[in-house]
Amino acid sequence: MHPVKIFARTAGLVLLLSGIVGTAVALLSIFDPVARKMADDGDPFGTPQSLLSSLLILFVYVAVSAAGAFLVWRSARKPPASA
Repeated sequence: MHPVKIFARTAGLVLLLSGIVGTAVALLSIFDPVARKMADDGDPFGTPQSLLSSLLILFVYVAVSAAGAFLVWRSARKPPASA
């Protein structure tokens, strides 16, 4: 296997896994914003984030996950056979 494909697959897996974990945390933040804010050591009793900012964070994590899935899919594809 070519070193570029190995790097692309590794980077894709890292992005995919971090995107999945981030998506789970962002969904938790949307469904229970008070508990997410209580876990903030700097300001545990402050006001939680707005729904719009939580949705934006969710969108970013889904995009990171999609980029990782694309890299994994692209590196796993077989090259076209030359004629």
